[in-house]
Amino acid sequence: MVDLFKTLRNQRASCIQVEGQFVFIILSVLDYIKIKMPKYKDKVNKFMEDFKTALIPSS
Repeated sequence: MVDLFKTLRNQRASCIQVEGQFVFIILSVLDYIKIKMPKYKDKVNKFMEDFKTALIPSS
């Protein structure tokens, strides 16, 4: 996991150009964590729900 983040950090300049890309990356990393580290599944699901709620503008 540390190597993944080091690689991402080294390649991050200008790689995320719009908010939608940022959201996609976050959700993809969370899905990866759920699959590879099942003991964190409940915490990841809670974070994902909170994150999605924060993205939806209140009317």
